[in-house]
Amino acid sequence: MRTLVLRLGPGRVQLSPAAGAELIVTCANDQQPQRRDTPDGVTLTAQQRTLLGISIPSQPLHWQIQVPTDFNRITIQAAGATVLSHDVAWAEMRLEGTASQLECRTTHLNRMALVGTGQSATLQVECLDHLLLDGLNNHATVAHRTAFAIEPLTAGLGCRIEAPAAYPNAQHRLQCQLNGLHQVVEVQHVTH
Repeated sequence: MRTLVLRLGPGRVQLSPAAGAELIVTCANDQQPQRRDTPDGVTLTAQQRTLLGISIPSQPLHWQIQVPTDFNRITIQAAGATVLSHDVAWAEMRLEGTASQLECRTTHLNRMALVGTGQSATLQVECLDHLLLDGLNNHATVAHRTAFAIEPLTAGLGCRIEAPAAYPNAQHRLQCQLNGLHQVVEVQHVTH
């Protein structure tokens, strides 16, 4: 079984497709990615500063997105998918849908959003600036290496942030915004 693979800069994102989903590629600008089909897969080439939305196909598919190194924003729409991201310095990553899982290990992730129902994320980051959970029963676990001051912004029943003692005078500030019902964020301060 093949998997859907996006290679961006020095790292990669691997998507395990969920059954019944459709492949949707949308861009914020008018110019769609160039598409090249081969027997082994599909290659999409995008322009700089492209905002790309991806839904996962029902059939296993292997393809790549070849983009400049300053490509820094991605939206993944998925149901029941597993997304693995290693060593990609995202400025913004957004996971939309239901019951999807994200594992991300990188040095810097500016903004991370989980939107939908039953989404879960495990993030191992040197630095995370903004975390948003919006919807119902979403859960994020963050292993954060940089000393931080935490700014909780919560609204909704059962929304909670579990975090170690933050450093109020730290230069880095982690904003956690929780909207909806039963949102949980666990923050671990990793020193090594």
